[in-house]
Amino acid sequence: MTSGELRGVLDLGRRRSIGYRPGFSLIETDETAWGGRPGKRISAVAEAPASWRLGPVAAIRALQSPLAVEDDGILHVSGSLVRVLRVTLDAAVATVTLEGPAHRIIFESGGRVTSLELEPTEVKPAELEWDRLPKEPLW
Repeated sequence: MTSGELRGVLDLGRRRSIGYRPGFSLIETDETAWGGRPGKRISAVAEAPASWRLGPVAAIRALQSPLAVEDDGILHVSGSLVRVLRVTLDAAVATVTLEGPAHRIIFESGGRVTSLELEPTEVKPAELEWDRLPKEPLW
């Protein structure tokens, strides 16, 4: 895990996400994000508007209204066949890579790059504590 990597769970059904990295945790809903020291209740943390720079819920929402989509086709990447899509959004360009059950979305805007990797997990979102920033890795 790199210092900037947040590992967590995306609950598409309820449009929310929760993530952890040492020293920082994040909970995001469709419109709002709370981030801060792990273990704090979200009622004690300043909220911010959800943004693709912060969490995956806003990232997925941004992909639902693209200005343009270009299919680069199927390419060899690190020994695997993957489909690569380039998506132009309002404030960013996203590259979506589809490879088996894992998907990678890379957002680029104003020199800033944010990467989102989606892969299956056995974690059940309903069993997580959504009113407190996680204190430890979720999986």
